Amino acid sequence: MTGKLDFEKTDSIVKSVVTRFLKENIAVSLYRNKKPKRIYYELRFPDLMYDLKLSKNKQEKLMIKIDIEKFWLGHHKETVLFNRYGVLANVMTPSLDNVLVQKMAAYKNRGQTMARDIYDIIWLIGHGARIDKEFIKKNKIAPSLKNQLLNKYEREKKSIKKFKDRLRPFLINEDASEKLDYFQRSGTFCYTHRSL
Repeated sequence: MTGKLDFEKTDSIVKSVVTRFLKENIAVSLYRNKKPKRIYYELRFPDLMYDLKLSKNKQEKLMIKIDIEKFWLGHHKETVLFNRYGVLANVMTPSLDNVLVQKMAAYKNRGQTMARDIYDIIWLIGHGARIDKEFIKKNKIAPSLKNQLLNKYEREKKSIKKFKDRLRPFLINEDASEKLDYFQRSGTFCYTHRSL
């Protein structure tokens, strides 16, 4: 999210989601951390990982993290029609090109790689996202971002099987974890030029 964020409105939405889970008898706790330009939430679901046999550790919690920051500059917004789960609504969202750059920066900067970082980048490219050079420039990200990612992936290649195993239970189609192999081949990181 960018632009003027109404953190009180965001708080209200997140709290209503938690209330909904509780009404559905789904145990959940909420952690919240607010700073001037960032608000961070964790919805923590105890026992769920163990109950679904995704973990042998009964103490491991499934977490949904919501991280909202104001620092990204120059977002291109798109209105998308959301039509799932009985909900029909227009949703304002950053462009896929902008999200791709953000995901690439997250992968590059994350100390411990999460399989979803690699998966999300491949998914975005597969859905037509391209690297937005103007967005990179506006946000003072190194133009060599693509090469930095490919180098990081090369160093981590030996862990890809472990990444796939960790990712698989969270995918609707578990075979989609094989997409992690496409990262290196996606010299298909294409660039888009937008006039701002």
